[in-house]
This record gives sequence, C-alpha cells and structure tokens, in this order.
Amino acid sequence: MKADVIIIGGGIVGSATAYYLAKRGMKDIIVLESSASIVYIDTIDLHLYRYNVTTKTKTDLLNGFVAPEVTPINTGGNAISLGTKTDYLNMYAGKTLYVSDELTKKNSQLTSNKVADFY
Repeated sequence: MKADVIIIGGGIVGSATAYYLAKRGMKDIIVLESSASIVYIDTIDLHLYRYNVTTKTKTDLLNGFVAPEVTPINTGGNAISLGTKTDYLNMYAGKTLYVSDELTKKNSQLTSNKVADFY
C-alpha cells in the first residue's frame, strides 16, 4: 500500500488532521488504527471512512459532520475576541499586534513593534 501521508491514530486529532490535509488537496492519506480496521480519506468526497478488514465493510465516519466556516487564528500568541473582531499577537511576525475582522475577512497590523503578551 502506498501513501503520501501516514497518520498514526484515528482519534479526533488524527481524523481532523487527515480531513484538513485532504481538503487542502493532499492525496493518498492513510490513518493507522490499532484495531482490525483502516481509516482513510476518500479524496473524491473528502469523507473519512473506516474499512473493517475482517467484515470487508466501510463506514462513513463523517456522516452528518459539518465543518466550521471559520478556522480559528493560532499564531502562537494570545488572542481576545469581541464581536466580529479578534485582536491577536502574531509571534511569527515579530510579536506584533494584529486585528482580524470576521465580517470583512481582513487582517490588519496594529503595531509595528513588539508588544507584551496580554490576557
């Protein structure tokens, strides 16, 4: 069996990782489980399936799942949300302060220098 990505563990983190990799265009993803089943992403419909090698049946693990429309910001710093705006420290941009507006889908830099963490 050939795969571009092999994820060990089909729990919530392994399954979510496989789903979002497939959503971004990654092909041939296999999620290894310790049971007599194989968990995999079908790259046609982007669903997560469990194939039982003993009974030769497959189960759609994402049946009824609705993905979130907005991916939360995680840039290594703290964040504070109020209404549709989120202020956050971008640790990868020199620890500068940014604001993200959910309505306009825009990120704006508020400071040009490093700022201290906030809570």
